Amino acid sequence: MRMARSIYKTQCGDTVYGGGGITPKFFVGLDTSSLHSVNRGLSGLLNNFMYTYYVSHIDEINKFTSPQDFTANYKNLEPMWQELVAYAAKDSIDLKQVSPVDKDYLQKRIKAQLARFKWRSKGFYEVVNGDDPAIKKALEVLEK
Repeated sequence: MRMARSIYKTQCGDTVYGGGGITPKFFVGLDTSSLHSVNRGLSGLLNNFMYTYYVSHIDEINKFTSPQDFTANYKNLEPMWQELVAYAAKDSIDLKQVSPVDKDYLQKRIKAQLARFKWRSKGFYEVVNGDDPAIKKALEVLEK
């Protein structure tokens, strides 16, 4: 005996059948190049650095009024990177040779963690999602 499936209509007129899930209208592919190997072995060092950096730069970070302000206007990435390189070198980790993609990833991760220290999860996700292709596409679709 076959069970009848519920049929629903979405607000935009699409038919959705109960129990089968949905297929999105818009697809944003996952960039697998963003799964960085540089993270392996850096986690404890990176966490310690981020907290130390935050504490020593708290006056600078406190100048920002919101996660949005911080995300848009915090541009201290290169000096922050140089401090991380020096910090890692104390543990015999050479970050001078990391790829530009890995450097960008680490800078963004540190910036997101600084925002988390100041504004909790809201700050973290504001930075992390600021240039996320899926979030950008969702906002584009919602604005129509």
